Amino acid sequence: MEEVRRLRTFPVADIGSLEWFSAQQTIINVHGAIVSELQHGDISPTASRVQEEDKTGILVQELIGLAAWKRHVLPEIKHKDTIGQVFPIYSILFYESVYSSVLLSVMYCHENDLVTLFEEGVLCELVDHCVAHLVLLIGMTNKKTPLNLNPTPSEEDTNLSNADRINRFEQDLQYRVSNILLSTLRLIIDHLEDLSLSLLTRIIQHHDVAMLLAHLVDNQAWLNTDEKGNEIKYTDSWTKVKPGDRFLLGECPISTK
Repeated sequence: MEEVRRLRTFPVADIGSLEWFSAQQTIINVHGAIVSELQHGDISPTASRVQEEDKTGILVQELIGLAAWKRHVLPEIKHKDTIGQVFPIYSILFYESVYSSVLLSVMYCHENDLVTLFEEGVLCELVDHCVAHLVLLIGMTNKKTPLNLNPTPSEEDTNLSNADRINRFEQDLQYRVSNILLSTLRLIIDHLEDLSLSLLTRIIQHHDVAMLLAHLVDNQAWLNTDEKGNEIKYTDSWTKVKPGDRFLLGECPISTK
């Protein structure tokens, strides 16, 4: 797929520029091709092309760049309260889920030689990024509030400022991205025996991932309640949970909506 060759990185300062937005059609096309191919089996020629063209590092760099943009640039935009249109901000935030989904797809399709997909430094950055989102996921579920699964327009955001709309969208999307990166971290942990000593030390001692996962399970991050008090569960979206499925973790899907 020729689109794969066009994948490239951008400086954080260029995120949101016309050139950056134009280039994002590439990752959308790559994502769409992978989703379509995986609907018919576990093999994706497009995901293989990403690996062959050595583009996995670019996916990681773009994810980290988007996280940096959210951390340093987005607060300034919201603080100035001069947001005329929220859609461009929504789009930038949405691309984080697309990049994370494509990366997970490539790793899933090459699970048997997962470690060889990345240079060690890139894999280390990916582990750090996944752990940061694991911590975010734990924080998001420390204090659960009931979710309104069917908000009316008046309840949804008609009275909210643009900054508040962005905050709500960012929070909803963050849960999804964190779940995708949790699955990414799981794939890496499944190959502990293939990792270098420095990466093992980083996962086990520096980040203490086992303890973080214990907190996540203790919080039952995949469970919440709706506005009527019914228990709901997150798989690809929040849905009512059957009693027998309460303690089953949902599979994180490859695709994003």
